[in-house]
Amino acid sequence: MGCGMTRAFGSMTHLELAQSFRYHPLAFALLLYFIVAWIRYLFRVSSKGGWWHYFGKYMFIAFLVLYSGRMVSFFSSPEGLASPLTKNIFARVITGDFYDPPEPWNR
Repeated sequence: MGCGMTRAFGSMTHLELAQSFRYHPLAFALLLYFIVAWIRYLFRVSSKGGWWHYFGKYMFIAFLVLYSGRMVSFFSSPEGLASPLTKNIFARVITGDFYDPPEPWNR
């Protein structure tokens, strides 16, 4: 769910905000969550109920929705689900298929 988050935070430190958003769209929200959590910890604010509780829940739901969308786009192909299972590097290493390159290079 956090694929690209490290690169997104790295881009934020270099003030490349558009690039950061491309790496992971929820990086800004997660950074805000971390900052507010740190401030709440410093001032010993109780974390029972309130907006903080709902913010954490909605962040988790947003990550699940984004992750689901990424998985659908990853496994979508003209051949269906069989394509990533037969053409990715892990399946090729397991089967020992090193001689016939997958599609875009085979043309």
